[in-house]
Amino acid sequence: MARDHVELVRTMYDEAREGAWDAVIANRDLVSPEVEFDLSAVYPDAPIIRGFDQVLRWAESGPWGRSAKLEAEQVLDVDDERVLALVRVTATARESGVQVEMRDAHEITIRDGVVRRLKVHLDQQEALRKLGLQ
Repeated sequence: MARDHVELVRTMYDEAREGAWDAVIANRDLVSPEVEFDLSAVYPDAPIIRGFDQVLRWAESGPWGRSAKLEAEQVLDVDDERVLALVRVTATARESGVQVEMRDAHEITIRDGVVRRLKVHLDQQEALRKLGLQ
């Protein structure tokens, strides 16, 4: 099961190299309608976003718009439900036009073949330690 989860996440991120949100929309059947999107490590005042449509609304109105591109440099099995993707993110800020690149980690929970939760960790090494992978 965990190997299937790793492959599912690799496939999703392979498609997100050219446009993260377009890939999410194209793979809507792989994401729960009740998905939880936890960006609190990135935006401390942000609530956990619940629901596929709310996640897309946030993406459209967020600081990066639909410019974010994601590349999973490594996808690791955490347990029967979770994988950790070490991700290279590139995006262009909507207001300033500044291009940014960062590396973070996405902890992804998968149940019944669909993504149920995504939690962003700003520090890859800390995420690896926290999840017992280092």
